Amino acid sequence: EGATASVTALVERIGYEAAQDAALKARETGRSVRETVIELGLLDAEEFDQLTSAEAVTRLGSPRKKPPGSRALARAC
Repeated sequence: EGATASVTALVERIGYEAAQDAALKARETGRSVRETVIELGLLDAEEFDQLTSAEAVTRLGSPRKKPPGSRALARAC
């Protein structure tokens, strides 16, 4: 919640620049990243909590859905 490192988990959703701005503002104001992101209207509390949960930040890969027509890579055995 308070660590500026948590913005890494937000980049895919809010973008690099918005995440960077939120981290800098949180540091300047002494407020948590969570409070700052919510105050700026970038995410609501539920979205922030989901994106920065232990499960979300330790999951491999991207939570995004695959684009239509994409194929999984075949494994050579």
